[in-house]
Amino acid sequence: MPSFKIFRTIVCVFALAVVAFGQTNSGTITGTISDPAGAVVPGAKIEVKNSDTGAVYQGGTSATGNFVIPVPVGKYSLTVTVTGFKKFVRENLVVTVATDVRQDVKLDVGAVSDTVTITAEAPLLKTESGELSHNVTMDDANNLPVLTLGGGTSAFSSTFGNIRDPLAVAQLLPGVVYATDGGISVNGLPASTEAIRIDGQDATNGMWNQITQINQSGVDAIQEVSIQTSNFAAEFGQAAGGYFNYTMKSGTNQFHGSAYEYFVNEAFNAGLPFTNAGTFNAQKDGQQIRPVDRKNDFGATIGGPIDIPKVYNGHDKTFFFFNLERFQQTINTTSLETVPTLAYRAGDFAGTAIPFFPHTSAGLVDQVFDPLSTNTVNGVTTRTPFPGGIIPQTQLDPVALNIQKLIPLPNLPGSLNNYALPTYSDYQHTTNWSVKLDHSLSPTIKISGYFSRILTFNPNFNGVPGVVEQPSATNNASSTTRINYDQTLTPTLLLHLGVGYLYTFVPSTAANFDQTTLGLKGYPDPTHFPNFSGLYDFFNGGVNLSAGPFGGGGIGPAGFEQNVWDEKPTANANLTWVKNNHTFKFGGEMLIEGFPDKGNDRANGNFNISYTSTGNPVENTLGAQAPFTTGFGYASFLLGQVDNLNINPPVQSKLGDHSLGFYAQDTWKLTRKLTLDYGLRYDFQTYLKEQYGRMPDTVFNVPNPGVGGLNGATLFEGYGGGRCNCQFSHNYPFAFGPRVGFAYQIDTKTVFRGGWGVQYSAQPNNAFLSYNDTVFYAVSGPGYGLP
Repeated sequence: MPSFKIFRTIVCVFALAVVAFGQTNSGTITGTISDPAGAVVPGAKIEVKNSDTGAVYQGGTSATGNFVIPVPVGKYSLTVTVTGFKKFVRENLVVTVATDVRQDVKLDVGAVSDTVTITAEAPLLKTESGELSHNVTMDDANNLPVLTLGGGTSAFSSTFGNIRDPLAVAQLLPGVVYATDGGISVNGLPASTEAIRIDGQDATNGMWNQITQINQSGVDAIQEVSIQTSNFAAEFGQAAGGYFNYTMKSGTNQFHGSAYEYFVNEAFNAGLPFTNAGTFNAQKDGQQIRPVDRKNDFGATIGGPIDIPKVYNGHDKTFFFFNLERFQQTINTTSLETVPTLAYRAGDFAGTAIPFFPHTSAGLVDQVFDPLSTNTVNGVTTRTPFPGGIIPQTQLDPVALNIQKLIPLPNLPGSLNNYALPTYSDYQHTTNWSVKLDHSLSPTIKISGYFSRILTFNPNFNGVPGVVEQPSATNNASSTTRINYDQTLTPTLLLHLGVGYLYTFVPSTAANFDQTTLGLKGYPDPTHFPNFSGLYDFFNGGVNLSAGPFGGGGIGPAGFEQNVWDEKPTANANLTWVKNNHTFKFGGEMLIEGFPDKGNDRANGNFNISYTSTGNPVENTLGAQAPFTTGFGYASFLLGQVDNLNINPPVQSKLGDHSLGFYAQDTWKLTRKLTLDYGLRYDFQTYLKEQYGRMPDTVFNVPNPGVGGLNGATLFEGYGGGRCNCQFSHNYPFAFGPRVGFAYQIDTKTVFRGGWGVQYSAQPNNAFLSYNDTVFYAVSGPGYGLP
């Protein structure tokens, strides 16, 4: 039984290491040792050695001759030594992540100096667990057309692609639907409810669960992916749409390296059917159009022992593996946009009528009306149109005129699509590097560490000169840190501790601009260009630059000033105890997640312009009789008529939550062919809240003194002055999830398995039966269906 000292160690990890979701990134070698008569052999000494690294793992059998030895993925030899019996050696045991490899041993009577060696490959059939899972190696994925560089093309444009995505291997599994950065659905369960692990620690994007590439690992740094889809054991929680556990590559006793490049070029593509490239280039007449599409993804890996001549010899003990990958793409673009005509810029809107919507029957005229002439006669609001549709220069707003100077002049005729942007280039670079270190302190103590960093930069050029359309550059950064510690306390008692940290930073920052040069002052953020929307009319034009907010029809920064982070410390602890025919596992997980947010959204002024400010108010009384064609948004803008203004002070907050999970489970080998899994899990998760209670809520039955005592007060969570003396919500305390599963090995190639379980807050219940891992019956809980 574990001592109090061991228990205290686990408690300290939970208290000090900010423990989190996760689990070990290993598989296990398990079985039963018996003598020639079939009687079990207790207390047998077992040694498992990694064929590539020389790392040794020691264990032993329980009183009923059973053994379980967790090991990292790889190829192993198993050696059993018992006095009075020949030494037994089993070569080529291949262990994959989250898989139990069964190797029963029948000893022969004889001297220990005699050896019985078996070298055949062991089948990778999972026979010791009721859960349904799949393993995909990256070598297999590289040989299939699933690790693409993404992006798309048309005859006239191309979109940015992505660095190779390891989650794309999910497309090889039945019942899985996946699109890069577009969500993943497993067995019909809600999209983007998966959990991603790197070497056993949580690596799920907490800000946007469906955006997976922002913090992914490099494909060539991954050895294999284990995907659990149904009937998770009790140690897994808080995920519905599958567990994706990446096992990162480790170095071996031999130095190994690789270099690679994946590239896309239109020269290798087929032409578009029924097109003629001669339409754009006379020299290519008769050829089909091949849209320009050029992407490069290149890198290199190296791994081996840490060996410093005459200083340190790391063979069989200390190893490293390093990967560097880079994606590059450049796109040349040209487009047609809409800018104000020279007449509009001078305040001349005489040509803005819509001839097929005449209003003569209603007494209206398709014109621009003077908002200063607004009058009420007999309860009816009226306005007078500007004579000839021309606004007097004295009524043009000086701020609008200063902004207009920054808008490009038209270089094509007409009021629509009258500005051809010169061809411009935009690019995207993604760099992904990682390093992993493994060290054997002794045959019973192993430690490993992993660090990766991914950086994506795209200036988001849009080709618009000046500052009226300032793009926010993409400059995302994410890093992942992992440390795992494994110790065999006794031959039948195994301890695992793991800690990690996931850090992601997503900035959105427009170029600096002095608002005082426009004549604006007093805004909370005077260092960025303001936003204007509603300046475009489908029939008459105005301003419709492609990078404008709200999908065009405006000017101003294409985005806003906001910097967001995801800070996620993670860790876990578990204890495995082999007792007779039982393998007990006890453990806990914890996750602390924080989302700092610092932004100036709308602090620079967000102006919404409307055509109604220069329209005839009589239209408002006609209902369906009037198609609302009077007035013009750009005319309202030049007059300084703002329909509404959104303005916020700069904000700085930190939302966060944490979750705790505790579990106990047993894998009971009723017979050598029948295994029963059962366990109980408890999860406690707090609701998302601001760390200092700075997130307000509105209460509509409390007077607000700021608006003359009308109902609709703003309250803040917490206790004391200015607080509601309350909690906005309460954490759910009764989150128990039972799990039951079984696996019956019919023969060496056939397994029948099934299970049922409940997962708190993620997957209410699920049950399945499978034959050789082909599911023929499955059901998921209320509201969730399987295709």
